[in-house]
Parts: sequence; C-alpha cells; structure tokens
Amino acid sequence: SWEDLHYPWSSSLQDGSIHDIWNGDAMKPLTQNGGFLTHPEHLGLTISTDGVPVFKSSQDSLWPVYLTINNLPPSIRTKSENTLLCGLWFGPQKPAAKSLLQPVVEMLRSLYTIG
Repeated sequence: SWEDLHYPWSSSLQDGSIHDIWNGDAMKPLTQNGGFLTHPEHLGLTISTDGVPVFKSSQDSLWPVYLTINNLPPSIRTKSENTLLCGLWFGPQKPAAKSLLQPVVEMLRSLYTIG
C-alpha cells in the first residue's frame, strides 16, 4: 500500500540505531539534505541475483535478477508479491556482471528520466 511505501519516514527509523538498510552510512547521502531518497515518490531499490543449476546432470544455470523495494517495511519487503523479477540469464557459465545487470540499470534510468 501507499502507506507501506512511507516506511523510511517512520519514527522507528529515527531513533539512531542501525537495524535496517535505511540506517546505514551508504544511504545517508541519498536520504539527507535533498538527496534522491528524500522525496516520498522515489523508491530505494536493491538489485540481487544468484545462479541456480537447472539440472543436476547439466552445466547450465539460471540467473534471475530481482529488485527489492527498500521503501517497504522489512517484514514485507522480501515477500514474493513485493519482489520484482526484472531479468533472467540462462547458460552454461556464470554471466559477466555487466552483461547481466546493465540492461536492468538502463531500464531503471529510462523509468526515472522518461517515466
């Protein structure tokens, strides 16, 4: 819900303790002094991937690329209905990170600039 997406501005994150990605040092430039994530309509995302073998008898593996919406509370953030599949790699070897992630980054840039 729209209210769930406002989790980063909840009072529970303002107590000074580090218990979520929003409290980490890497987020501070984005969440303070007019940073990108100071705007409630902007989403903080985590991109993740990990390969899984397709068959025990095969060298082929599948590499899904997921987006997690960090604006959601941790209790619902990683539920399947809140995780976005945004890419997929299939092949006999581990993909190069650039080949796997560049299309996703370009898509996100396009969404940001064009809408």
